[in-house]
Amino acid sequence: MLPDDPQQISSNLAPLLQVLEQAGIAEADIASALADLIKAKAETAPKGDPGQKKHYLDQTFFIPGEEKFIYRRADTKKKLWYLRMYDPRDKKNIVRSLGTTDLSFAQVKAREIWSEVTQKIRRNQRIVSITTSQLVERYLQHESKHITDIPKQGITPASFSNKQKHLKKWIAFVDDLGLGNRPIDQIDPEKIGGDLFARWVLSRPQRYTYRGRPRSHDAVNGHVSQVIRMYKRFAVRQRLIGENQVPNLDYLKVQEDGQHKRDILTVEEYTSLWRWMQDKWCRGKTPKRFDKSSKKWILCEAHDEGAQWKRDESITEIELERRIAFEKLIGILNNTGMRPKELLGLRCRDILLTENPDKEIREKCLTLVVIPSNSKTGKGRRVVAPIKKRIEATKDAYAAIGLTHYLDPQSDNLFFVDPKDGLPWTQRKLRLLLDEVLKGAGLKTGKTTDKNITLYSSRHLYATWRLRAGVDRALVAKNMGTSILQLEKTYGHIETEVSAADLLKGQGYFGRAADLMDTESK
Repeated sequence: MLPDDPQQISSNLAPLLQVLEQAGIAEADIASALADLIKAKAETAPKGDPGQKKHYLDQTFFIPGEEKFIYRRADTKKKLWYLRMYDPRDKKNIVRSLGTTDLSFAQVKAREIWSEVTQKIRRNQRIVSITTSQLVERYLQHESKHITDIPKQGITPASFSNKQKHLKKWIAFVDDLGLGNRPIDQIDPEKIGGDLFARWVLSRPQRYTYRGRPRSHDAVNGHVSQVIRMYKRFAVRQRLIGENQVPNLDYLKVQEDGQHKRDILTVEEYTSLWRWMQDKWCRGKTPKRFDKSSKKWILCEAHDEGAQWKRDESITEIELERRIAFEKLIGILNNTGMRPKELLGLRCRDILLTENPDKEIREKCLTLVVIPSNSKTGKGRRVVAPIKKRIEATKDAYAAIGLTHYLDPQSDNLFFVDPKDGLPWTQRKLRLLLDEVLKGAGLKTGKTTDKNITLYSSRHLYATWRLRAGVDRALVAKNMGTSILQLEKTYGHIETEVSAADLLKGQGYFGRAADLMDTESK
């Protein structure tokens, strides 16, 4: 490009000017004329018009007055039509392939895309369109950034795993409707709304069931809640869809019948269980009967004629100490009301002597410190319970097989470990042992009338017994790490039992008075 300054033009074109001067044309006139010519050329040339690019062919403006046009690329063999338009909100160009070489069809398709994009811009929505599976993938990637071991400060690994399972079912549900490949902003919310998803989940086969029971409505509503959260807290906030495009999912109704959500043992059943565990299971005794033909004691069923509980020599000392440790663990769960995860996560330094002026309490009780990262609610607390003898018995079981991890009371070592390998207890090991002792004590026979007893049942058992004993609800809630409202909601049916004395006041007198009145009337 030549410069605008006449003096600079004159110096750059010196050889040409010499020729012109010989022809009688002044140098100043030549430079001035060239400057005017360059200025005029610059004013008439297109300024950054994308339509003038070499690879744009047959540029056609399909909407009058709008800088939106279709074109064919010169650098491709198929010569397909493309749409090009400008997004003033994000300040960038939008290019879409129209997938055709036919001009008429390309114009119709371009108008449809232009109308769709314009509506998204007006709704302050992103131009990009994604499918349901892509939405789930982005959401989980976003949520994974907040994974933490401390509850209520992010998402625990267990909660994140549940999100993955719940949203996997949502993808399967949308696929079943034939909408898996459709962008989420083009799915009619009515087609996936209502209780369709909840009913779909309820009808799905389960991998694990208890006596053929169907999924509970609470479990199904957990799936619904995760989907709603994904759309409202992520898809809308990320401008992937508008608020009016969020599917209106309905929860299934849950009847609050005031009953236990988990089965618990009665006082008689619990007494039978721990006596069987202490007297027989932890001592390695099994039912045997004397076989006269072989003159030996052979294994049999506990109810067989002539059955006696004899020491089984095949049971090792390590296995016996393991049984003792398990039996004490179950007793501690039932006497603290702690969640299994909280108890198993206790460190040696979390087990403290109870400070109390009452000597008997100091001799019987210990204080267990539940740190925030080990609590479901993310709040720490101190649990006081009469478990000192059980803790000491557990230490003795560890010492008998050479485990000494508990010797330093200030260490961060986990206290509760499996004596068999010295590693932390797993939920699977504990569940198998619990099933074994329930069967051994005759509390689990495989019949439909059997109770579904789990490790978590101990928490419900603790709350039930404490409330029936008349302990203040606020204290029970504080020791268990829950709220009074939740305690009343779960165990409100116990209130009438606790208040039986108040409910029956004067009832005998009025009953006798009524009999007298009835007698006199005869």
